[in-house]
Amino acid sequence: MGRGVTGVIETYPVLTMIALRWTLPEPDGRLTGRLPKYNPKVRSKFLLEDWQHVCRATSKEFSDRG
Repeated sequence: MGRGVTGVIETYPVLTMIALRWTLPEPDGRLTGRLPKYNPKVRSKFLLEDWQHVCRATSKEFSDRG
C-alpha cells in the first residue's frame, strides 16, 4: 500500500484561519491583519464582506487540495 497524505481539520475555525493566513488587511498596517467577522449570530459585528472572504478562501483551499 502506498503512502497517503495525512491532513488535519481543526474544529475551531479561528485557529484554521490563523494557520492558513486567512486574515484580512488591517487599516492600521498591523502585519498580522485581522480575523474575519463572519458569525451572523453576532449581528453587531457580522460583515458580509468577511463572510464572502471566508467562503472564497475555503473554496480555494478545497480546490487547491483536489
